Amino acid sequence: MNGILGANIARENQNGIELNDSNTHEIHDNKITSNLDGIYMNWSNWDIECSSNNMSSNQVVDVFVSGNFNHDNILFNNIFVDNSVQAQDYSNVGDNSWNTIEIGNYWSDYEGKDLDGDGIGDVPYNILSAPGIQDMLPILFPIDEDRPPLGDEYPWIAVIVFVVIVLGCLLSSCIKKALIRDQNGFTRHSVQNYKVPGHKFLQKRL
Repeated sequence: MNGILGANIARENQNGIELNDSNTHEIHDNKITSNLDGIYMNWSNWDIECSSNNMSSNQVVDVFVSGNFNHDNILFNNIFVDNSVQAQDYSNVGDNSWNTIEIGNYWSDYEGKDLDGDGIGDVPYNILSAPGIQDMLPILFPIDEDRPPLGDEYPWIAVIVFVVIVLGCLLSSCIKKALIRDQNGFTRHSVQNYKVPGHKFLQKRL
């Protein structure tokens, strides 16, 4: 069975979206909130692409993958916010993917950092499941929200940048002053008054 399930609002149900014995589905751009379970992959689901869904405040779990017969599914670019359990995956390690090669999902309880400022967490997010099932590329900010300026997230970076700029300006000024002095110690483009032996008082522009 093939199908696309998108642009829906699932609210206050037992399961927001439930899949049983399904394959080659796309689940995207849905708002799934205040259900018992958000997305429930119950039995023998494969080749499911789950992306760009906003899941919040579901009581038990946002995405529940129930067992070993769920495989070759990929979940990425989803928003997981304030759920009792964000996600559970009880398939075998490697059967399903929680990120593409470029991007994972946003998790409101992610505690990692983004020291290089690329918007991707530096450590994986652990899915509640057997050890080893992880979102390897967790997103630091939801895709539909404006990211704060880097200086707001890491204020020490703004301080370093400011100090570097100030030092650069001072160094540049010193170099310019050194370059415009001639061997006699006079400053070019200024008017110097001096006497030449045997001549009247002269005024010379250097």
